Amino acid sequence: MKNTFRRIIRYFKRNEFEKILDKLVYEILTNLIGKSKPKNRVISTVRKSMNYVSINLSQNNSWNGKPEDLVKEVSRLIREYFDNNHASIFLRTRLNNISFNVDYGEEDVYNENVQIFYGTTLLNGSKKPRKLTFRQKVYNSIWFWPTLIASLITAVLITASVQHFYQADEIELTKIEAINQSITFVTGIFGSFIMTFLMTRVLNLRQEKIKRAPQIKALSEKLAQFQKICYHLINDHRFWRDSQDYKYAKKISNRISYWDSKSLVAHEDDAHFNYYRSLIGLPGHRTDVIWLYLQLNMFADLNPMQNLNLLYTKHPPVKIYSLKEINEFLDFIEYNEIYNYLDKTTDVPEYNGQTNSGTSIVEAAKRIDPVKFAAATYSKELLIAVADEIQNQVLPNLYHLLVLNEDRLPISVRYYFYSAVSIIFLTVIWPITYKLFFNDQLLLNIGSIILLGVFVHILLMLRVFLNSEATLRLPDDYR
Repeated sequence: MKNTFRRIIRYFKRNEFEKILDKLVYEILTNLIGKSKPKNRVISTVRKSMNYVSINLSQNNSWNGKPEDLVKEVSRLIREYFDNNHASIFLRTRLNNISFNVDYGEEDVYNENVQIFYGTTLLNGSKKPRKLTFRQKVYNSIWFWPTLIASLITAVLITASVQHFYQADEIELTKIEAINQSITFVTGIFGSFIMTFLMTRVLNLRQEKIKRAPQIKALSEKLAQFQKICYHLINDHRFWRDSQDYKYAKKISNRISYWDSKSLVAHEDDAHFNYYRSLIGLPGHRTDVIWLYLQLNMFADLNPMQNLNLLYTKHPPVKIYSLKEINEFLDFIEYNEIYNYLDKTTDVPEYNGQTNSGTSIVEAAKRIDPVKFAAATYSKELLIAVADEIQNQVLPNLYHLLVLNEDRLPISVRYYFYSAVSIIFLTVIWPITYKLFFNDQLLLNIGSIILLGVFVHILLMLRVFLNSEATLRLPDDYR
């Protein structure tokens, strides 16, 4: 009774992975041992750290073999199902290992962990980093200790100054005023050094960005030529042999994007999930062809018809991509559908180099790398080589250079800018305001102590920024 109640609750709270496994395992069991009245005899639990499938055969155990044989057969059919339906790398990675729990009557229970797919690893490492709490983020921040030390020094000095001020005579007040002037003088000189550093650093950053411009221009040209290849490839009817899969993919390309088709399991909305799955998983159509067409369309869909020079002229105009545009293509590094399709397909496409599409594709490839593709012809090898060039060289390097060129000012520059503003305020604006509107010298003393605290904070942060500037980041700074 308890287990039945748990199954009912789980039915309404399950995620998309669990829905997929529940339905798939139930259908497999139905084919193996026949239908049973309790459809909820399968419970799948998919979490960050585990994939777990519970099978309850206590009410209808028609399996005559051993439970380990049942698990082995279910695992084989799961693997076969995903292979036949061209499951994405993301789905294969997520469901790589499954722990089975088979309850086949009374107290007889069998447990086994099975590796469903072989040679599949996590895209971002074998273990995700632990999520830090807010307190841990604050404690590990580069600002924590310098800010704490400077704040404690400032608080102690302000407290001592307030207590001493009301007990001081004229001579003591004169000494305090001299100390305030010394603090203002020293920090003013230091502030001028900061302004000089800021101007020099900003000019250096500009020069560095200008030096990257030729590389960005060259890589953008290669990516633009790859766009051209994708545009002509999706319009080469001989390449697709006018297959029904091609016609269907072309038909639905305005209703579903490539990444909607690859991330079906990520949708929490059942309506969207079922809608996209109905488009991609339509019986009689090959998923790999649909994915290939949608990915090519993704590259060719930056409205190239708005600039016909990009497609048909001998010397196309320079196109410089923005980081926002590159982000749309970045996951091509993980999912190269051109290679996935051409390397595994049994239906050999027709490569006719005499057509307009074939000629344009070869010319674009030669512009991507005039040396490597000097003697290239329209073929499977050419398309795979060009896709590999874009996947492993052009997109990663172009993304890295655009991040550097479009990034905000470094945190050290922003920090010293606000520090200079604080120094100007406390050395110029605050004393003038004090003399115009206030008569209590205590406020001027407090302003000088805060200025000293800012100075201490700058000195403490200096070491942090020097270490950061001297450290090279892997792999970006070695590109």
